[in-house]
Amino acid sequence: MNGSGMALTADGSFDSHWSNSEAFSITGPKVVAKIKGTYSSKGSNSEIFLLSKWDGAVLDVNANFTTAGEQSEGLSITGNLVKATVGGTITTSGAQSEGISASADGDNSDGPGGLQIISNAAISTSNSDSEGISITARDSTLTSAGPITTSGGNSEGISATKDGNTVDATGAITTAGEKSEGISYAGARGKVTVGAPISTKGSNSPGLLLSGSGIAVPINNSITTTGTGSPVVQVLDGSSGITVTCADGVNLSAAGPLYVGPVGAVTFVNCPTGLA
Repeated sequence: MNGSGMALTADGSFDSHWSNSEAFSITGPKVVAKIKGTYSSKGSNSEIFLLSKWDGAVLDVNANFTTAGEQSEGLSITGNLVKATVGGTITTSGAQSEGISASADGDNSDGPGGLQIISNAAISTSNSDSEGISITARDSTLTSAGPITTSGGNSEGISATKDGNTVDATGAITTAGEKSEGISYAGARGKVTVGAPISTKGSNSPGLLLSGSGIAVPINNSITTTGTGSPVVQVLDGSSGITVTCADGVNLSAAGPLYVGPVGAVTFVNCPTGLA
């Protein structure tokens, strides 16, 4: 479908075994879409939803999405000022297949951004390079209330990139593969709130991986890491002005050090010994 200001309502089923076969491929601004039903694809490059140039669009999904091919996201959004509310389930088993992938339109995703993503979906990915939710856009908000589980390598629970983003994780996050952070944030002027348990099991998989400046990080629930080289919080060189605030009695545990990063990059408030 192509065009501006379209309205789409769907409540059905879709099952494709072909490559390059989306259930829905929509291009155009100011689209309103409401989707229910059960949709699956088994071929490569076969997202359930491929939404491009969706500036000002509104998406309401309460459906079950399953993909098995590589490079086959459950839901892929490219646009600015998009509002998406997602419920149901999203399951991917191919490599490079995020549950939800959202990015701003423009070169290098440098458009105005302003995405609003509310995910109540239960998201599960089981192959490499397959984040639960990935956002590449500035001045955007993500509320993740549904559980996220990833088991492949290089598969963060949540990955957010660009300046001015707010991530509110109120659904549990579990990762099992190596180099699979619970939440990864790269940018300036951001906020990441841990409102539900985070657990990582693979090596080199910190609970939180932060890079940038002026990032506020309230930790209101437990973070547990069990793999080697997996601190609770890791901050990359060159970062500054990060503030981590821990709720009273919050449980933070790791097989090694709780914090890895440059001295002075982070101010810890009310955090346990070993992190502060």
